Amino acid sequence: MAAIDPRHVIHLQNGHFTPHTQARAADLDTLLDTFDAARPPSGLAIHIHGGLVSFSAAMEIVKDLQPKYTAAGAYPVFVVWESGPFETLMHNLQDIGKTDLFREMLRKLAEWALKSLGDAVGLRGGGPAPVDPQAVADALDAWHADPGAGMPFVDLELRLAGADARSAALDPDAMLTEMEADLETDFRITDAVRGIPPDEAARLRAAGVDLFEEGGPGGRGFVSTAKAAVFLAKLTVAVGKRLLNGRGHGFLGTVIEELYRSFGLARVGKEWLWEQMKRDTEQACGDDQRPGNEAGITALLLRMGARYPNAAEAPRITLIGHSTGAVAICHILDAAARHAPALTFDLVLLAPACTTSLFARAYDAHKSRIRGMRIFGMQDPVERADAMAEPVIGPAGRALYPHSLLYCVSGILEPEVDAPLLGMQRFLIAEETFDAAHFPDVAWARREIASTGAMAAVWSEQVGVPGYESMSRRHGDFDDEVVTIRSVAHILEQGIAPRP
Repeated sequence: MAAIDPRHVIHLQNGHFTPHTQARAADLDTLLDTFDAARPPSGLAIHIHGGLVSFSAAMEIVKDLQPKYTAAGAYPVFVVWESGPFETLMHNLQDIGKTDLFREMLRKLAEWALKSLGDAVGLRGGGPAPVDPQAVADALDAWHADPGAGMPFVDLELRLAGADARSAALDPDAMLTEMEADLETDFRITDAVRGIPPDEAARLRAAGVDLFEEGGPGGRGFVSTAKAAVFLAKLTVAVGKRLLNGRGHGFLGTVIEELYRSFGLARVGKEWLWEQMKRDTEQACGDDQRPGNEAGITALLLRMGARYPNAAEAPRITLIGHSTGAVAICHILDAAARHAPALTFDLVLLAPACTTSLFARAYDAHKSRIRGMRIFGMQDPVERADAMAEPVIGPAGRALYPHSLLYCVSGILEPEVDAPLLGMQRFLIAEETFDAAHFPDVAWARREIASTGAMAAVWSEQVGVPGYESMSRRHGDFDDEVVTIRSVAHILEQGIAPRP
């Protein structure tokens, strides 16, 4: 494990200093003494990395960004909070998404979703959507064999004129008889189910995927086409309703998300990964200050509140949060109000993974302490093209999940499916779907976050105006992509000003 410099790195586990961390609460006094002695012109730059980042990866971020923030006239401080390796999520995706059962269910669900939507969807530019079962199978088989060749069904679009009529027909009970008869002769499905080991069958049952009748050989049970039909009918309706209501993430993306949720990835991801990461950021800003187990960010704010009791003495502070680091910033604003009320902040949010509701609440509660804000994210077509697993496992990752990490968080890991996230342009531009009556927090973000003003957003790829540039094309780019970091450095040097 690489050694940290406690003058610039706050190392936490589960949001706390512990006997296992390389930093202690007492180190914060040295950190602030060193800062006060230097008082660089750009003040403090406090960087909180994203989730699913291992300690070694976080230290690489420190190594890369510390000299750049220093060159911009700031005193850099990095919160390294051991949020777990990205590979953990990738392993969960592979454990589920590479199985024959998942792929065969994907094939059958795509087929039935197209049938059920009928003329509510069609090919872009005209023409009916393909619903021939063999054509659907061939398209998906070719994609799994060569995911880099292009995702199928991207040329489908919703025909809104037929949406209202078709939504009434999305009745799972009405599908069961035909679907069960279809499954009776679909040997690819039955063979995939028969090949499941008993322990995997038990795991699937626990996740709610029960496709078996008891009493079969080897403890597996017999394949129940009736149960499989119920399972698929429920998912077909879920996919159809999301697409008809404008809550889908593309046709195939929506099908994949609903399957992952039903196969237990949402439960595993939420309980073991995503929810734990969010709890860590909240705990870091909690009030626990037991010696040796102090909530780390609160420990810093308590010392800053004592040192800087009024605005005249307080330094300039820029909070920089990447991905889940933006969730942490929401909690930092709460903790600062309790423990260091004289502090004010500039906010730089890099592909923020916080929900619009969480951020709207934090902003409205603490807007008097926010001098300005800049959001960096991807234009929605760029976001959709960012297959999050591809950098880790290669082109095959596109077939595991075709969109970005923020799409995965929104579509799978958050309790609400298609949860509006602050860092996704999708929710700001889909005004008919996310209207003020039903999504007041999205409407708030749409109203407050524009291309100009003190709360401007930058949607990559975008260049030309200093401080408003980004060429990030992947979620993981934002804390190391040269143009984006050049914009962050400009903000540190010049502050956040309205776009000229």
